[in-house]
Amino acid sequence: MSRSVVAPGLASAVLLLKFAAGAAFAAPSLEEGFADPPASCRPETWWWFGECASAPKAVITRDLEGMKAVGLSAFHIYGGDVQRPGWLPKAKFALKEAHRLGLDAYLMIGSSGCGHADT
Repeated sequence: MSRSVVAPGLASAVLLLKFAAGAAFAAPSLEEGFADPPASCRPETWWWFGECASAPKAVITRDLEGMKAVGLSAFHIYGGDVQRPGWLPKAKFALKEAHRLGLDAYLMIGSSGCGHADT
């Protein structure tokens, strides 16, 4: 019957790696989590996009970089006329910029209000 023997140095190295990996993935303290929350816990905002069809792309980029800088995780584009010349290309540009910046983006198209119908 043969036995497998692990060198003492290798066993120590494995234990050290397990300890280091556990320390690297330890949960943050309450203070650390509050100062730098995960994206799933960060706030989102509504972005009224009505006049963005006439805005230069640099202004859209600046707005999105500002959202990222203050810690937002996402925005909802709301408002505007999809049939207005220039609106859809600027909305597409905003969605591409959001992807570049790591922001989630939602495009809300439809009538204003809460979607209720008069009965």
